[in-house]
Amino acid sequence: MTLRSFAIASLLLATACSHAPPPQVVPRVLDTPQLVVNPVPRTLYRYIGRVEGVASSPDLVEAARVAQDDLRWKAYARGADVVRIDYVAAPPEHARAHRRVLLAGRAYKAIDHR
Repeated sequence: MTLRSFAIASLLLATACSHAPPPQVVPRVLDTPQLVVNPVPRTLYRYIGRVEGVASSPDLVEAARVAQDDLRWKAYARGADVVRIDYVAAPPEHARAHRRVLLAGRAYKAIDHR
C-alpha cells in the first residue's frame, strides 16, 4: 500500500466516522396517568383535583400533543393514576398562527384495597 492510497483510505475512514448518526437519546418513561373520557368507578378511585394542560404551537397536532403531555405531567405531579377529560378547547378554523389547545379534566388516584 502506497502512502497516497493509505492517506486516501484514512481520509475516507475519518469522513465516514464523522458523519455517523448521533446516538439516540431515549426519553425517560414515567408511569403517567391514563386519560379516559368515561366516568371512573368511585369504589376504585378517589378524586384528588382538577388539572389543565395548555399548549400553543403553529401546528395544531403538535399543540395537542404538548397539551396532553402537560396535562399528564401535572396529574403525575399530584399523584394521579387516571385523568377523566372534561373539556377540550381547540382553536377555531380561522385562528392566528399560534394555535392554543386546552385540555381540562379531573385527576383520580387508585384506592389501595389491601
